[in-house]
Amino acid sequence: MTLFELQTTQREYDRDSENLVLLNQYLRGGGGARRRNVVILAVVGLALLAWMVWQIASGAAEPSARLLFPLLPLAAAAWLFLDLPTRRKRRAWRERLARNAQEPDVPLLVVFDENGYSFGREGEEPIAVDYDDVRRLIETEDDFFLTDQARPGAPRCVCLNKARFVDGTPEEFREFMEKIAQVGTEQIKLKPSK
Repeated sequence: MTLFELQTTQREYDRDSENLVLLNQYLRGGGGARRRNVVILAVVGLALLAWMVWQIASGAAEPSARLLFPLLPLAAAAWLFLDLPTRRKRRAWRERLARNAQEPDVPLLVVFDENGYSFGREGEEPIAVDYDDVRRLIETEDDFFLTDQARPGAPRCVCLNKARFVDGTPEEFREFMEKIAQVGTEQIKLKPSK
């Protein structure tokens, strides 16, 4: 018996799951930790620059000061490096959206019943996941992200847009998952992707 059902299409799912890039960054500690690291690198870079200017202006510029000069571009490169993986992933999602826009749209279905959930394209064999494999339920303003460990060593994350529920409501779904899968709901805020 179907308890919850979400209907969408491949294009809609791709658009909805673009936030997976931001979620992955959040889960890997990239949220506040990444910003903190960038700020620390910026402060260190500015401090080195001020120290070098002071050394040169006071006439005390020694060879050690000249050796530290290459550290400034390295600090800037590290700063950019911290943000590049996210930019690459966002670009990859946009390219995937552009490719999928040229192909016929395919209906997708996510169904939750007493034993687990399944998802897949209409007309294809769905992927079935047991509730025992569910590891996390993460909620944002618009989406649920359900992570599972059905494949050892390779967690999968399924994006469930709250507007796509056709059977059941997001509130009932949250309560059901907390009870049946025994996972708490993590509520987070993701910055909108640009």
